[in-house]
Amino acid sequence: MYAIGEIVLVIIGILMELQINNWNSDRIVRNTVANYYKRIHGEIQEGIKTIESFIEDAKYIESLNKRTLNILASKNYDSIPILKETLGALGTAFVLDLNFPVTE
Repeated sequence: MYAIGEIVLVIIGILMELQINNWNSDRIVRNTVANYYKRIHGEIQEGIKTIESFIEDAKYIESLNKRTLNILASKNYDSIPILKETLGALGTAFVLDLNFPVTE
């Protein structure tokens, strides 16, 4: 009878250890997932900043191009110095390249 009691205690101890190990594994997985979410959030925030900057640059180039076209349409020869400053915007192009390594 004593041996059966010890076997039952050993089995209960093993089951408790397995349950504790499962809890620990779950905790590690939850922490890892939370870390990924935090890093993905950071990547998206940086992407938003990049896009906003790209939009501002595009708006600036657009304003220069409109100014250039207005000068050309007016045929005002006194505006040639300004035209020289704005003409370069007609040949300017930007490429938006976003990277999200954590998300990928």
